[in-house]
Amino acid sequence: MKSKNPFLFWCVTAVVILAAHHVMTFMHEWTHGLIAWLGGYKSSPFAIHYSSNWWTLWGIDEAVPYQTILSAGKKGLVAAIAIAPMIDGFIFFLIGLKLLSLQSIQKRWVLFSFVYWWTWMEIAEIYSYIPIRTFAQQDDIYNFLHATGLSPWLVFILGTPLVIWGYQKMIRVEEDRACRILAIRRKWGRFMFLFITLMIGFWYYGGIAFIFVYPEIKGNILSWISLALIPICLIALRKRYTAVA
Repeated sequence: MKSKNPFLFWCVTAVVILAAHHVMTFMHEWTHGLIAWLGGYKSSPFAIHYSSNWWTLWGIDEAVPYQTILSAGKKGLVAAIAIAPMIDGFIFFLIGLKLLSLQSIQKRWVLFSFVYWWTWMEIAEIYSYIPIRTFAQQDDIYNFLHATGLSPWLVFILGTPLVIWGYQKMIRVEEDRACRILAIRRKWGRFMFLFITLMIGFWYYGGIAFIFVYPEIKGNILSWISLALIPICLIALRKRYTAVA
């Protein structure tokens, strides 16, 4: 692929990242809504609480009446509603990996860029729950564990290896391939692409829990580890952006 105007490329990339984030987020919340609707507790799968901040979508919520469902003795439904986005999120991630390998996708750089960021955010969203918020007393994993009576350690032990596999697949393989497909040849461009990828994966979806989930620093060790992985990866993968023209 021919080199593109850097200004145009990064402007389009910023828009694509925002679009990928919104698509992933809406799909996550609508999945909650879909299961609740199928269970008879929503008027529509799309009847969620939409954020007033349309840039970040912070504050968006599935608006599922979990307590009402629990009071009706339907713990299984609560568990299904809570965990469904993790399941379909991982399926979407696998689909994304397949799409990234298709030449028909690779020939259209904007489409390829969207699939790359969307795929990354699908696994990153799961990472924000497993392992980052597995032990939090709120949100999807908590609702799932509360309904099933399972130990958070079970989810942590079973889910974390899958997320690690997904992260290493994206960082070790797909990020490097994306730079080649998108014809990012200069050092600063390669560095920025890797840096943005790491910031989204380890800060936005991992380290941001430091601010919103655990008010005490001592209870937020996983987010601190997530933040520390950014410079570690930049150092470990430095040949990607130093060994190019």
